[in-house]
Amino acid sequence: MSDSIAELHGLKSLKLCYCVEVPKFISFSNHKCKYKLRLDGILDKLPDTVELFFPPNLSKLTLRKSRLESDPMVTLQKLPNLRVIRLYPKSYLGKKMVCSEDAFFQLQVLEVCGLEELEEWKVEVGALVNLKQLGFGSCKRFKMVPDGLQHLSTLINERFVGVG
Repeated sequence: MSDSIAELHGLKSLKLCYCVEVPKFISFSNHKCKYKLRLDGILDKLPDTVELFFPPNLSKLTLRKSRLESDPMVTLQKLPNLRVIRLYPKSYLGKKMVCSEDAFFQLQVLEVCGLEELEEWKVEVGALVNLKQLGFGSCKRFKMVPDGLQHLSTLINERFVGVG
C-alpha cells in the first residue's frame, strides 16, 4: 500500500484509517500537491526530520489515536505551511504540551479534543500569532488556560469545553 500511495503525486488530500498502526515506512514527502492529511492509527512518535515524512506544502493535519508519547508540537512547529491542526482523542498521551516562541506562524485553527492525560499547555510569547480559532475540549486533567493566549490579538473564536 505504501508504494501505491507514493505514486499518487497529484493527491491533494489523504485520510488513512488504521485499526492498529500507521506503517512506519510510509512517507508523504514526495507529495508536493498534498495539503490535507488525516492519520487515524498508532504512530508511536513523529519523525525528527519532518521533511522525510510530511508533504512540504501540508496546511491541514489531523491526528487521531496516534498514541504519541512525546509532545507533537515540537515536531509540528517545524512545518512552515500548517494552517490547521486537529489533535483528536488519543493522539497524544503526554501530560504537557508546549507551543514555542515564534512557532506556528501560519497556524489559524487549533483543535485539541479528548487528550485525557494532558494537564498543562504552555503557549510562549510569539507563538500562534495568527491563530483565529481555538477549540479545546474533553481534556479532563487539564488545569488552566495558558497565560500565553492573552497575547493573541487575532483570536476570534475560542471555546474550552469539558476541561478540568
